[in-house]
Amino acid sequence: DSSHADLYIQAFDEKTEKSFKIKKGDKQLHCAFIYLDREESDLYEGTMLRVITDRSGEKKVILKEMQRLLLIFGLSMLLLGIIIYKRAQSITNPITSLAENAQKIEEGDISARAEVVGRNEITSLAEHFNSMMDRLANYYNELEQKVAERTAEVVEQKEEIEKQKLA
Repeated sequence: DSSHADLYIQAFDEKTEKSFKIKKGDKQLHCAFIYLDREESDLYEGTMLRVITDRSGEKKVILKEMQRLLLIFGLSMLLLGIIIYKRAQSITNPITSLAENAQKIEEGDISARAEVVGRNEITSLAEHFNSMMDRLANYYNELEQKVAERTAEVVEQKEEIEKQKLA
């Protein structure tokens, strides 16, 4: 082809490399004219080397590598999502449990206690919550006992008053 001959001459004159692509059917060929200087020879000043490589498979390799990259990226994002979800659960579950126990206490169940798991601020909050509920339960039981004692005293006094009225 005359355009290739022109590239050949241009590469030789400029003492450089010139390349071009040729598509033959389903093949993608890469052609290059490479000038090689011949310093040790007095017969001629340089040599031209023509290299033709079939690069048809490059697109397949690139596509395969892109698919592999997307697969690795997708799996990494999935793994990261799972890790983030689990970490969020480890933070929100104790808070949810604490809120549920507070709801039980509001409904009158003073035996409700928070689950204490781990070593963080939420665990500290659960421990303080349980300590507060223990003290509140003690106060409640003491109050119940005092009310029972006072009620027994009142009943006893009432009985005495009734006995005195009958006597």
